Amino acid sequence: MVDVVRGALAEVEDYTRVSLMPMGDVVLAGRAVGDVIHLLAELIENAVSFSPPYTNVQVSGQLVANGYVIEIEDRGLGMKPEDLDAANERIADPPEFRLSGTAQLGLYVVSQLAKRHDIQVVLKSSPYGGTTVVVLLPQELVQLDPSPEPRDDGRERLPRRQPGRENGRENGRENGREAGLATAARPMAENVRTLKSARSAAPLAAPHPGA
Repeated sequence: MVDVVRGALAEVEDYTRVSLMPMGDVVLAGRAVGDVIHLLAELIENAVSFSPPYTNVQVSGQLVANGYVIEIEDRGLGMKPEDLDAANERIADPPEFRLSGTAQLGLYVVSQLAKRHDIQVVLKSSPYGGTTVVVLLPQELVQLDPSPEPRDDGRERLPRRQPGRENGRENGRENGREAGLATAARPMAENVRTLKSARSAAPLAAPHPGA
Protein backbone atom coordinates (compact mmCIF):
# COMPACT_ATOMS: atom_id res chain seq x y z
CA MET A 1 0.00 0.00 0.00
CA VAL A 2 2.94 2.33 0.53
CA ASP A 3 3.78 2.15 -3.18
CA VAL A 4 0.18 3.10 -4.06
CA VAL A 5 0.34 6.21 -1.86
CA ARG A 6 3.73 7.12 -3.29
CA GLY A 7 2.26 6.84 -6.76
CA ALA A 8 -0.45 9.30 -5.70
CA LEU A 9 2.14 11.69 -4.27
CA ALA A 10 3.90 11.69 -7.63
CA GLU A 11 0.80 13.42 -9.05
CA VAL A 12 0.70 16.09 -6.31
CA GLU A 13 2.51 19.32 -7.15
CA ASP A 14 3.50 20.26 -3.58
CA TYR A 15 4.22 16.71 -2.46
CA THR A 16 7.02 17.78 -0.07
CA ARG A 17 4.38 18.96 2.42
CA VAL A 18 2.90 15.46 2.73
CA SER A 19 4.05 13.19 5.57
CA LEU A 20 3.57 9.48 4.94
CA MET A 21 2.86 7.50 8.11
CA PRO A 22 3.13 3.68 8.52
CA MET A 23 0.71 1.86 6.24
CA GLY A 24 1.19 -1.80 7.19
CA ASP A 25 1.94 -4.85 5.04
CA VAL A 26 -1.14 -4.72 2.80
CA VAL A 27 -1.44 -5.42 -0.91
CA LEU A 28 -4.00 -3.72 -3.14
CA ALA A 29 -5.75 -5.68 -5.89
CA GLY A 30 -4.18 -4.97 -9.27
CA ARG A 31 -7.46 -4.02 -10.95
CA ALA A 32 -7.90 -1.07 -8.54
CA VAL A 33 -4.34 0.27 -8.33
CA GLY A 34 -4.65 2.92 -11.04
CA ASP A 35 -8.01 4.27 -9.87
CA VAL A 36 -7.01 4.33 -6.19
CA ILE A 37 -3.83 6.24 -7.07
CA HIS A 38 -5.87 8.90 -8.93
CA LEU A 39 -8.47 9.03 -6.14
CA LEU A 40 -5.85 9.58 -3.45
CA ALA A 41 -4.02 12.11 -5.61
CA GLU A 42 -7.18 14.23 -5.93
CA LEU A 43 -7.84 14.13 -2.19
CA ILE A 44 -4.23 14.86 -1.21
CA GLU A 45 -4.05 17.71 -3.73
CA ASN A 46 -7.18 19.27 -2.24
CA ALA A 47 -5.80 18.91 1.30
CA VAL A 48 -2.55 20.61 0.30
CA SER A 49 -4.29 23.36 -1.67
CA PHE A 50 -6.75 24.34 1.07
CA SER A 51 -4.29 24.43 3.98
CA PRO A 52 -1.62 27.04 4.85
CA PRO A 53 1.74 26.53 3.12
CA TYR A 54 3.59 26.16 6.43
CA THR A 55 1.50 23.15 7.50
CA ASN A 56 1.82 19.48 6.57
CA VAL A 57 -0.69 16.91 5.41
CA GLN A 58 -0.52 13.46 6.99
CA VAL A 59 -1.47 10.25 5.21
CA SER A 60 -1.88 7.07 7.27
CA GLY A 61 -3.56 3.70 6.86
CA GLN A 62 -4.57 0.64 8.84
CA LEU A 63 -6.63 -2.53 8.59
CA VAL A 64 -10.15 -2.44 10.03
CA ALA A 65 -13.01 -4.91 10.27
CA ASN A 66 -14.58 -3.84 6.96
CA GLY A 67 -11.38 -3.50 4.92
CA TYR A 68 -8.57 -0.95 4.89
CA VAL A 69 -8.82 2.71 5.90
CA ILE A 70 -6.66 5.53 4.56
CA GLU A 71 -6.86 8.86 6.36
CA ILE A 72 -5.74 12.17 4.85
CA GLU A 73 -5.55 14.91 7.46
CA ASP A 74 -4.67 18.55 6.92
CA ARG A 75 -4.02 21.33 9.45
CA GLY A 76 -5.94 24.02 7.63
CA LEU A 77 -8.90 26.20 8.65
CA GLY A 78 -11.36 23.36 8.25
CA MET A 79 -14.86 23.41 6.76
CA LYS A 80 -18.22 24.45 8.17
CA PRO A 81 -20.61 21.61 9.07
CA GLU A 82 -22.95 22.52 6.22
CA ASP A 83 -20.03 22.52 3.78
CA LEU A 84 -18.92 19.08 4.99
CA ASP A 85 -22.44 17.74 4.52
CA ALA A 86 -22.65 19.20 1.03
CA ALA A 87 -19.27 17.74 0.05
CA ASN A 88 -20.17 14.29 1.38
CA GLU A 89 -23.47 14.47 -0.49
CA ARG A 90 -21.68 15.28 -3.76
CA ILE A 91 -19.34 12.32 -3.25
CA ALA A 92 -22.09 9.85 -2.33
CA ASP A 93 -24.60 11.08 -4.95
CA PRO A 94 -22.81 13.25 -7.50
CA PRO A 95 -24.94 15.71 -9.45
CA GLU A 96 -24.76 16.22 -13.17
CA PHE A 97 -21.25 17.06 -14.31
CA ARG A 98 -20.60 20.79 -14.68
CA LEU A 99 -17.31 22.70 -14.85
CA SER A 100 -18.14 25.11 -12.03
CA GLY A 101 -14.94 24.92 -9.97
CA THR A 102 -11.73 23.04 -9.38
CA ALA A 103 -12.81 21.71 -5.96
CA GLN A 104 -16.15 20.45 -7.27
CA LEU A 105 -14.42 18.87 -10.26
CA GLY A 106 -12.05 17.04 -7.94
CA LEU A 107 -14.93 15.74 -5.83
CA TYR A 108 -16.74 14.60 -8.97
CA VAL A 109 -13.68 12.61 -10.07
CA VAL A 110 -13.37 11.13 -6.58
CA SER A 111 -17.03 10.10 -6.56
CA GLN A 112 -16.76 8.36 -9.95
CA LEU A 113 -13.59 6.47 -9.01
CA ALA A 114 -15.00 5.48 -5.62
CA LYS A 115 -18.28 4.26 -7.14
CA ARG A 116 -16.39 2.07 -9.60
CA HIS A 117 -14.78 -0.01 -6.82
CA ASP A 118 -17.36 0.41 -4.03
CA ILE A 119 -15.00 2.67 -2.05
CA GLN A 120 -16.42 4.89 0.67
CA VAL A 121 -15.08 8.45 1.01
CA VAL A 122 -16.19 10.66 3.91
CA LEU A 123 -15.01 14.12 4.98
CA LYS A 124 -15.09 15.07 8.66
CA SER A 125 -13.68 17.73 10.96
CA SER A 126 -10.18 17.17 12.32
CA PRO A 127 -9.42 17.70 16.03
CA TYR A 128 -6.50 19.86 14.88
CA GLY A 129 -8.88 22.32 13.21
CA GLY A 130 -8.53 21.09 9.65
CA THR A 131 -10.30 18.39 7.65
CA THR A 132 -9.81 14.63 7.65
CA VAL A 133 -10.77 12.51 4.65
CA VAL A 134 -11.51 8.86 5.42
CA VAL A 135 -11.17 6.43 2.51
CA LEU A 136 -12.49 2.93 3.20
CA LEU A 137 -11.31 0.25 0.76
CA PRO A 138 -13.51 -2.88 0.85
CA GLN A 139 -12.09 -6.24 1.84
CA GLU A 140 -12.27 -7.48 -1.75
CA LEU A 141 -9.57 -5.00 -2.77
CA VAL A 142 -6.96 -5.65 -0.05
CA GLN A 143 -5.10 -8.56 1.44
CA LEU A 144 -2.17 -9.06 3.78
CA ASP A 145 1.27 -9.28 2.23
CA PRO A 146 2.40 -12.90 2.82
CA SER A 147 6.04 -12.36 1.87
CA PRO A 148 7.40 -11.31 5.30
CA GLU A 149 5.88 -14.30 7.14
CA PRO A 150 8.18 -17.12 5.97
CA ARG A 151 11.29 -15.08 6.75
CA ASP A 152 10.10 -14.25 10.24
CA ASP A 153 9.15 -17.87 10.99
CA GLY A 154 12.53 -19.14 9.83
CA ARG A 155 14.47 -16.74 12.03
CA GLU A 156 12.43 -16.82 15.21
CA ARG A 157 10.55 -20.08 15.63
CA LEU A 158 13.15 -22.66 14.63
CA PRO A 159 15.76 -21.73 17.27
CA ARG A 160 13.06 -21.64 19.97
CA ARG A 161 11.93 -25.19 19.19
CA GLN A 162 15.36 -26.74 19.94
CA PRO A 163 16.49 -25.56 23.41
CA GLY A 164 17.40 -29.12 24.44
CA ARG A 165 19.88 -29.55 21.63
CA GLU A 166 21.67 -26.33 22.44
CA ASN A 167 21.97 -27.31 26.11
CA GLY A 168 23.14 -30.78 25.07
CA ARG A 169 25.91 -29.31 22.93
CA GLU A 170 27.11 -27.15 25.83
CA ASN A 171 27.20 -30.15 28.17
CA GLY A 172 29.03 -32.12 25.49
CA ARG A 173 31.75 -29.47 25.26
CA GLU A 174 32.24 -29.49 29.02
CA ASN A 175 32.74 -33.27 29.07
CA GLY A 176 35.17 -33.37 26.12
CA ARG A 177 32.52 -34.33 23.56
CA GLU A 178 32.32 -32.77 20.12
CA ALA A 179 29.62 -30.17 19.49
CA GLY A 180 28.46 -31.76 16.23
CA LEU A 181 27.01 -34.95 17.83
CA ALA A 182 23.23 -35.08 17.44
CA THR A 183 22.44 -36.24 20.97
CA ALA A 184 19.48 -35.12 23.07
CA ALA A 185 19.85 -33.40 26.43
CA ARG A 186 18.53 -36.20 28.61
CA PRO A 187 20.80 -39.04 27.34
CA MET A 188 23.84 -36.81 27.78
CA ALA A 189 22.78 -35.95 31.31
CA GLU A 190 22.42 -39.66 32.13
CA ASN A 191 25.91 -40.36 30.75
CA VAL A 192 27.34 -37.59 32.89
CA ARG A 193 25.71 -39.05 35.98
CA THR A 194 27.15 -42.51 35.17
CA LEU A 195 30.66 -41.13 34.81
CA LYS A 196 30.40 -39.22 38.06
CA SER A 197 29.15 -42.27 39.96
CA ALA A 198 31.97 -44.43 38.57
CA ARG A 199 34.57 -41.86 39.64
CA SER A 200 33.12 -41.56 43.12
CA ALA A 201 33.06 -45.37 43.56
CA ALA A 202 36.71 -45.87 42.51
CA PRO A 203 38.42 -44.37 45.62
CA LEU A 204 36.29 -46.51 47.93
CA ALA A 205 37.35 -49.79 46.24
CA ALA A 206 41.09 -48.96 46.17
CA PRO A 207 42.03 -49.54 49.87
CA HIS A 208 40.31 -52.96 50.05
CA PRO A 209 43.17 -55.13 48.60
CA GLY A 210 45.75 -53.63 50.97
CA ALA A 211 43.64 -54.36 54.01
